[in-house]
Amino acid sequence: MASPIMIITMLLIWLSTLGRDPIIYQQLRVGCKGREFYVLKFRSMKVDAEKSGPQMAAHDDDRVTPG
Repeated sequence: MASPIMIITMLLIWLSTLGRDPIIYQQLRVGCKGREFYVLKFRSMKVDAEKSGPQMAAHDDDRVTPG
């Protein structure tokens, strides 16, 4: 049931950069008992948005993709 929404989301992300940047990215997380695992997420920020380290998103943040 979520497939149409996911496809539309992927298309909109792809159109925001005309296919130059990835649609999905991998993020390393720490889980139970300190075990590391990867999460796949739709990209909502520009590539290398946190190259200077993790930051909280602010209102009108220029790192966030349009839409």
